[in-house]
Amino acid sequence: MRKKQRSSGQPHREAPKRGQKGQSQAPNRTRQHDGQKREFRRRDENGATIALPQNSVLVWGRHAVASALKNDERRFVKIYAAPDMMDDLQEMGAGERNIAVEVMDKAAMGDAIARHLPQDEKSVHQGIAAVMRPLEPPSLEDWLHGLDDDRVVVMVLDQITDGRNIGAIMRSARAFRARAIITTEKHCPPESGMMLRTASGAAEHIPLIRVVNLARGMEKLQDHGFMIAGMTAAGTTPIRSLAEHDRLGIVMGAEGKGLRRLTEEHADLLVRIPIDDEAESLNVSNAAAVALFAAQREDEE
Repeated sequence: MRKKQRSSGQPHREAPKRGQKGQSQAPNRTRQHDGQKREFRRRDENGATIALPQNSVLVWGRHAVASALKNDERRFVKIYAAPDMMDDLQEMGAGERNIAVEVMDKAAMGDAIARHLPQDEKSVHQGIAAVMRPLEPPSLEDWLHGLDDDRVVVMVLDQITDGRNIGAIMRSARAFRARAIITTEKHCPPESGMMLRTASGAAEHIPLIRVVNLARGMEKLQDHGFMIAGMTAAGTTPIRSLAEHDRLGIVMGAEGKGLRRLTEEHADLLVRIPIDDEAESLNVSNAAAVALFAAQREDEE
């Protein structure tokens, strides 16, 4: 067996094929390009990596990680930080929680995060990322029995499957003081880094409660005094009337499909956002923000 030669660190040049004369050296630009590709492969194969154990989620960015650190219910597997982020990480309270921290070069971190993302997603990580366990939300029954406020608004999502839309709705729910988001176990994505990034910290405050059957979940809300308002283009109830109800569930349907028939039938009200007739319909996360704003009372604004 022939021994492998040690690499000299120079770009590899193929030997001439049998029967051919040695060819002249390639131009400098070709050698540099080949060397850059070789360097990239070496970093990709042997460089830093971020491991995602089963039942874990990767989140990146200073605000997302700092918000998660403030949540005592959030369990961390490991935090990855660039050298210049170590002081900031201590200010966030990572040291007090005894979380494993690995120092990683910023460029290597970007590559490591990108391996866990679709090609069209970007990882603006600011030199910090974390692997965490998903939050364990309460059951709908436990959450309802724990309510002590007269004024409670919740969002109900009817098969919204885009994690970024759910994250954006979380962010609006947090801004307009909604207390929870209720969705189905199926046809709803699990907690993900993109969802948490879009939520911008709101996921640490707004529980994402999953139910097996949405219609029955709506019935349970009604049993606890909630008025259920389905948002639909066919609605006839003025949107400003949402603020009249002490306990309110705002139901949003999936983009394109809207509310399912059974969901509409279980709603107490059907509400339409009055947009221009010639305008395109609103994105579901934008429509949710409009509905949440309309549900605000003057003393809450």
